[in-house]
Amino acid sequence: ILGMKPRSRTIKQLHLLKDFMATTDVFADLSHSNMLQRNLARFLGVIHLEPKQQLYEEFSKADAVYIVIRGRIQLCSTDVPEPKPDDLSHVRTAGQTLGAEATQKKPSHYLYTAVADGPTIVAVVYRDDYRRICATDDMQRTIDTFWALGVQESAPLSPDEEPCMDFDGYKQLYLRIGKVIATKER
Repeated sequence: ILGMKPRSRTIKQLHLLKDFMATTDVFADLSHSNMLQRNLARFLGVIHLEPKQQLYEEFSKADAVYIVIRGRIQLCSTDVPEPKPDDLSHVRTAGQTLGAEATQKKPSHYLYTAVADGPTIVAVVYRDDYRRICATDDMQRTIDTFWALGVQESAPLSPDEEPCMDFDGYKQLYLRIGKVIATKER
């Protein structure tokens, strides 16, 4: 499924991929939403690395987050001495994530250089796709704005009632959302 072109996977394939990746940091952070996990699975790509091939360089722009599928990635830094052979804190193996700097709200740089120890396969999600799919703060503000509009268009409340939406409010909500969608399609 990962070998397929991103965005061309079926719903069943997205569910399988989502379940396969469920325990990785990137997907576990989104465990509150199956929709976000499925959408993220839609944008997963795959990269095959040869031994000693560099995935990214320390201080370069953090433009993607990676999940090791098979193999090992060694993380090294100019600030940190060569780790001891039994120190695995700078090694990422199957199921582990690297490049989390790319998921931050503000653009960032990678803290380490990532190099394949041997033949390695990693899944990749690019920062722009991740932020568009997973940074839901803006979307939530828009939903809240539309909800407030719907409540505002609903029947007046008595002082002891909690805000709720009636049919007129929902009608106004759908009309406004429809207008936004129609405007964006042009």
